[in-house]
Amino acid sequence: MIEIEALSTELPFVYGGPKVAGEIRQNIDDFFVDEDLGFEPDGEGHHVLLHIEKRDTNTQWLVKQVARYAELPAMEVGYAGLKDRHAVTRQWISVHLAGRDLDWQGFNSDQWQILEIARHQRKLRPGFLRGNKFRIVVRNLQGDVDGLDARLSQIKQRGMANYFGEQRFGFDNIARAYAWLSGELKVKKKQEKSILLSSLRSAIFNQILAERISVDSWDQAILGDVMMLSGSHSIFASDELDDALRQRLQVRDISTTGLLFGAGDNKTHSAALELEADVLSRFPKLCERLKKTDLKSQRRALIVMPEDLQWSIDKHRATLTLQFGLNSGSYATSLLREIVSYQVAKDD
Repeated sequence: MIEIEALSTELPFVYGGPKVAGEIRQNIDDFFVDEDLGFEPDGEGHHVLLHIEKRDTNTQWLVKQVARYAELPAMEVGYAGLKDRHAVTRQWISVHLAGRDLDWQGFNSDQWQILEIARHQRKLRPGFLRGNKFRIVVRNLQGDVDGLDARLSQIKQRGMANYFGEQRFGFDNIARAYAWLSGELKVKKKQEKSILLSSLRSAIFNQILAERISVDSWDQAILGDVMMLSGSHSIFASDELDDALRQRLQVRDISTTGLLFGAGDNKTHSAALELEADVLSRFPKLCERLKKTDLKSQRRALIVMPEDLQWSIDKHRATLTLQFGLNSGSYATSLLREIVSYQVAKDD
């Protein structure tokens, strides 16, 4: 279908595309993720929080092992975010253990270790985390390695485009979503429906962001923009493009936003509304089907500033080591694509 093909087109780069090629995930330790909940456990409550370091292990599979060990239904075990399988990752998992404790010593294995245990009042739910900290090693660098410092300095100063990463779309989520909404595919599980819908409107958001990059306004305000306060989801309409607003945008106190399509007002007007309407007009059938779901219109920041971005380059070993933090919902691969044309050494 033409609309699906349009969603699959190559997305533009902010900095002209990478001039270096390399490999990621050559070793399990080359990709490290540390989850940041953004709060401390309460110290009491009906739930036990387990801080677990896992290796080459799927989050949802680990949740099942936790539930089995605690002799609980899987629904009694919660997590804040899915973490990469082919990596070393640290994340929190909550277990509903009202009025009882378990000896978690016997749960440790070669694939995972419990680092910390604490009581908490509430179950962890997807998305309820501040962000993630990354350490990524890129190996077998080829190309303009001498130019990496300049490229990374640009990103550190200006930020990166907040594209949804490839992980969001799976192998064929977009095509499956369209087939389901068209009645050609039956989808029964609520979780799968949610994944398909999220994939579809994430792809449309990427097209809106791509258009803003193409006209060089992804991090520049245009009339009618909706702004988002950095580090939060609070938004406000910008009725005037005055110097104060431009200064706040320049120092990244606020970010421009793009539409996550759904029912309801997208809150923009004037030039911002026209730009988004033009992009949406390219996908009339997809948008019409999305309108019939219970998705509500939302806004997403177009700009991400990686936190404490640091790097080291070993020319002798042809490796680049990156360390940085990202807010929840932003993708490390969206940062990587601006730096290096990468291949995954070990296929996910």
